[in-house]
Order: sequence, then structure tokens, then C-alpha cells
Amino acid sequence: MIDTLLHWTLIASLAIHLILVAFCILRVWRGENVIDRLVGADVVGTLGHAILLLIGMKENSTLFLDAAVGLAALSYIGSSPIEKIEKNNARSGRSAFQRETCFSQDILIRT
Repeated sequence: MIDTLLHWTLIASLAIHLILVAFCILRVWRGENVIDRLVGADVVGTLGHAILLLIGMKENSTLFLDAAVGLAALSYIGSSPIEKIEKNNARSGRSAFQRETCFSQDILIRT
């Protein structure tokens, strides 16, 4: 009984995570600015960890745990540019969204 419940809970959780990955990929593809795209890519990596861990639980295998740890290391390296962009924008006194919005408004005003 409990094994069946756990099995279906893991399958439902995997389905929800895959739907969320699809939404995040859409955000990466059609993001409004660079920060939205970078955060979307970072969330795809985080959801990838969760998916690998859920598959590992379902298959009762530690191989997926090792892959999730490796993906976590790559995700950490990949999220470093987000921090660098935000630090540079903090020095200028504006967030990345404000800078891009101001840039877009300047283009609209000039045309």
C-alpha cells in the first residue's frame, strides 16, 4: 500500500517538475530582459537537480544522486554571472531591470 502510494507520488511530482521546466524554458526563450533569462536558466538547473533526485528515488539508484551533485556544481558556476551583473548594477544605483527599461525608453524617445 505505502509502496504504491510512494510510486504514484513520485510520478506526480516528476510530472509537475517537468511542467515547471517547460515554463522556465519558455521564460528563458522569451524573457523580457537578460536577468529574467538568467534566472530562468538557473531555475531550470535547480529543477533538473530535483528531477534527478526524484528519478533516483523511484529507481532506487545512487547514480542519479551523483549526477545531481555534478549538475549542482555546474549550476553554481553558471549562476556566478548573475551575481556579477547585479553587483555592477548596484554600484551604478540601479537594478538591471531599471537600466534596461531606461535604455528602452531612451530608444523610444529618440525615434
